[in-house]
Amino acid sequence: MKVAVVGAGHVGLAVFGKLKSMAEINELVLIGADFEKDKVQGEIEDYLDGDVLERNLTPKISGGSYSAADGADIIIYAAGAGRKPNETRLDLLKKNVQILRDVFAQLRPYCQDAIIICISNPLDVITYLLPEVAGVSPEKVIGTGTLLDSARLRRLVARIFDINAASVHANVLGEHGQSAVVLWSAVRIGGLSVDQYTERMLDEEAVLKKKQLAESMKTVGARLITEKGSTAYGVTSSTARIVGAVIHDSREIMTVSTSLLQKYGVDGTAMSIPCVLGRQGILDTIRTHASAQETAALAHSAAVIKEAIASVKTAETVKK
Repeated sequence: MKVAVVGAGHVGLAVFGKLKSMAEINELVLIGADFEKDKVQGEIEDYLDGDVLERNLTPKISGGSYSAADGADIIIYAAGAGRKPNETRLDLLKKNVQILRDVFAQLRPYCQDAIIICISNPLDVITYLLPEVAGVSPEKVIGTGTLLDSARLRRLVARIFDINAASVHANVLGEHGQSAVVLWSAVRIGGLSVDQYTERMLDEEAVLKKKQLAESMKTVGARLITEKGSTAYGVTSSTARIVGAVIHDSREIMTVSTSLLQKYGVDGTAMSIPCVLGRQGILDTIRTHASAQETAALAHSAAVIKEAIASVKTAETVKK
């Protein structure tokens, strides 16, 4: 199994380091633009020094330009500018869409047989545009989407009840951003709804502050960027989870970003919904139960992303 990581920035390098420990991968390639070639080779040589001292088996690693992705089974798209303090994901829109087009103008001939996993922001806009710019079918493009948002929500809920986050089953759908939608009606803890669990474990009069929790979940990324300059570990683990599902053809259901939204009556955009993942990418999508309020919020989230996509296309038309 050959995996290529495109982008040698902070997040791309974190993903590369994580995937390097996956025994299922026998070849791992770090890919950068021409102006990054010295950095890419330096990173690879640094890793090779470490391999001399490691006893565990590691994949064959190398670095190069876009042609090095030839034959890759999975391509991780991590190129683009990162968020800065007080900057939203959508603030990155124009420059990262231009970077996307520039990269795939050169990468496109080498990715026709690959599953492409997108981790670049604005995540849903890039995920929507990727099938077009890469020349692949939509089911072969997977955005990490709200897989990370869902993990953050589970962690915050678990902290309130002082339990392990693995015991909290919760999904966030829609945009990987401010319009993300928490499906509170489907949250389960120990088989109980979140309201039932709150009543039994805290107090009959206790009420979980769902709105505040959802807002806290949405602002984790921005807060971490302010505190430490960037985020990488959460999205790195999200990426590795998706890579594992593709390699093992596990048919695991994850909330990831896709443009395959027919079951939700939406087109012209991408957002996170529950998807069945396997060796061919997105094998199926799930129309999940949601309350009327959650359904309306999800439609709004889709509209926010669609408007951002339209703004890019309008700008490109004017430029031409």
